[in-house]
Amino acid sequence: MRMRIATTTTVATVALLTAVVPSSATAGTFAPIATVRTDVSCLPTRSPGETFTANGAGFTPGATVTFTLNGQVLGQQPADTDGTFHVPIKLRPLAKGIGEAREVLTVSDGVNRARAPSFGVTRFEANYFGLTSTRPGLARAKFEIFGFAGAGKTVYLHYVQPNGGLRTTVRLGRLGGPCGFLRTAQRRVFPFGNISNGYWRLRFDTSSAYLRVAPKPSIVRKIKIFAVRL
Repeated sequence: MRMRIATTTTVATVALLTAVVPSSATAGTFAPIATVRTDVSCLPTRSPGETFTANGAGFTPGATVTFTLNGQVLGQQPADTDGTFHVPIKLRPLAKGIGEAREVLTVSDGVNRARAPSFGVTRFEANYFGLTSTRPGLARAKFEIFGFAGAGKTVYLHYVQPNGGLRTTVRLGRLGGPCGFLRTAQRRVFPFGNISNGYWRLRFDTSSAYLRVAPKPSIVRKIKIFAVRL
């Protein structure tokens, strides 16, 4: 199934409050003194409960700080006596069909406001979509990668035969963005003939050589081949 890149619909938790995040960020004037930053540039939602930390300074000491993510109020937390805060914010997996999104965190104590640099939230996913045929020798599709963090790195696809031996390795392309995203043009799912029956393992990783011990990050997809007719 093809995933989409969109403004997120994740769910976050601050100070025991939860909210569904819509697609727009809060507009307003931001004070040059108060600041807020997160400790991530991209957060993979591999499991429920992934957490990032909001770090703020320059707020009114002891004041109640309101946290807003993409326009949705998440909750409140008092600033420390020196006007700082360090608040963990918990995210749940992205909505079905969303592969990657951008988040904008805004905080305010009623007098001071600040907005953190946006960061990404992504699935950890590798798959193909748009299959043109059910016959392995003819099938073409687009490959899609999410969450292989590291812009500029190259993704490779290793074809492991049912007997466990490597058949071939192909280059899929370079990752882009802070979360490591790639979508290829349509290409052959099996770029060779004489495809044997059984379970094939397609391993996606960033190593040009096939390693018995899978490097990180890596994802394996199994494909069952039977009654092959070329």
